[in-house]
Amino acid sequence: MTKHRVASNKAEAAKLALEAGMDFELPNVDCFENIVDLVKNGQLPEDTLNESVRRFLKVKFMLGLFDDPYVDPEYAVKINNSPEHRELALKIARESIVLLKNENQLLPLNKNDIRKIAVIGPNAAVPRMGGYSGYGVEIVTPLEGVKRKVGNNVEVCYAQGCDLVDKSKDGFDEAIKLAQKADVVLMFMGNSVPETEGEQRDRHNLDLPGVQEELIKAVASTGTPVVVVLINGSAITMINWIDDVKAIIEAWYPGEEGGTAIADVLFGDYNPSGKLTITFPKHVGQLPLYYNHKPTGRVDDYSDLRGKQALFEFGYGLSYTKFSYSNLKISNEKISPEDTLKVSFDIENSGAFAGTEIAQLYLRKKFSKLARPVKELKGFARVNLGRHW
Repeated sequence: MTKHRVASNKAEAAKLALEAGMDFELPNVDCFENIVDLVKNGQLPEDTLNESVRRFLKVKFMLGLFDDPYVDPEYAVKINNSPEHRELALKIARESIVLLKNENQLLPLNKNDIRKIAVIGPNAAVPRMGGYSGYGVEIVTPLEGVKRKVGNNVEVCYAQGCDLVDKSKDGFDEAIKLAQKADVVLMFMGNSVPETEGEQRDRHNLDLPGVQEELIKAVASTGTPVVVVLINGSAITMINWIDDVKAIIEAWYPGEEGGTAIADVLFGDYNPSGKLTITFPKHVGQLPLYYNHKPTGRVDDYSDLRGKQALFEFGYGLSYTKFSYSNLKISNEKISPEDTLKVSFDIENSGAFAGTEIAQLYLRKKFSKLARPVKELKGFARVNLGRHW
């Protein structure tokens, strides 16, 4: 009624929704309060309402609510934030982190070679959770994770540097002074829900909000090696500062054990294995930019941006070790639509760290009467491999 305008009033909207199988009106009852009158006036068949009620009752029977309609609040308290749940949260956070850049193998950091770390950024000392996330549990911030990891053997100094979106540069001087005295700088930048992204929080560009980019460049100008850890949900354009920093980690919104997982990756207690599930553009004007686009008659570049279009493409992600692929085999040269094609290959960890590789299989149909994407992900698998020596 209010958006698509296929109904002229709430009663008509309720009738259309119920007849289409929409049993719930959420989050609040607005149109469905007209259902009783619609049935009484003969505008909505009673059988339609009965079918909706039948679906409701079926689910309630499946849930056992007619056998035991009560819950045990003590049980909820017992399992919420349990060790098993936190261990799962840590596993998910570790496996989702993507290493985007690692110039001269700066990472992983060696605690024995570092005396002082500067932790800087608006996402360092605060919990950043994704949309519709609960905050009723203990959340490990990146700053806490780093401090716990290095213990008392390494001095960790913190400065926010700037706000997430505010244009003030009042904190720049403190951040720069810390960076000048540190052996390495860890900058935690990015976004936040709902301040800069989330539901009804689209942005017209994908640069880091506020003066975050300026802070990165100012800190990097000190000459101290800089690692940028991004905490965000959407792609970020980095063309203005990517060459100024030594390493970049995409941590997304890593959950309640996020700080622990990030520290594990930074200091080599976990070898990152995550791969991007979206394409990162160089400039927002390239969008939409995705790996599995249809073939097109236009040249796949711009007059002012030649060559590789993606900053980081779908499926991209570095590791602290190296993986070698060989011995590609295909079971059959020709198959019928009912047959199964088997593709196999060998993966070797040829580096110095144990690690996990996510092997990815992409296909393209060479000829089709219907246009097919230039590249399609058809399968992937996690392979855990020990170090080469």
